[in-house]
Amino acid sequence: FFFSSRRRHTRLQGDWSSDVCSSDLGEEGLELADDLPEPLRRELGWGSTLLLTATPAAVVLVQWRGVTLLRRGLLAQTPFQPGPICAQCLARQRAISLVNLALYPGRGEFDDLLPGLPSVLVQPLGAAGLLILGGWSARCFRRSDLTWVEGWAARLTDEWAPVLDARMPAA
Repeated sequence: FFFSSRRRHTRLQGDWSSDVCSSDLGEEGLELADDLPEPLRRELGWGSTLLLTATPAAVVLVQWRGVTLLRRGLLAQTPFQPGPICAQCLARQRAISLVNLALYPGRGEFDDLLPGLPSVLVQPLGAAGLLILGGWSARCFRRSDLTWVEGWAARLTDEWAPVLDARMPAA
């Protein structure tokens, strides 16, 4: 899959990425679960490329029933484990936008996504999945970015939930 390092992350003053070298934050990469059907792999590749190039996202993660299907962008060394904020997102079935992660006591939940992230957007994928974006700077996600995330989340849920549920039934 194509990976672009071009991002809109320089559009705001106080940009976290300008404070440190990106290699200090994590390695650029793409991780896809091995057993995904090829059309889903292409969908995840397309959607993550779009979010990383058209929004201020530094990292994109997709999980289904606790299994990471995709990690793309700057990747931490450790696997991501969702915590209480992600559980709240799933329970309420509404996106949670943490616009300045430094202000939230539960911010440690996202250290395994990418340490030191300034902002996070957590979008439910139905009752079984999560789409998580880590942003380059505080308050970096705009309404148009949220619309793209909501749209892709709906597409993933509507088109791929039956396939994923057949492969990964609820425990």
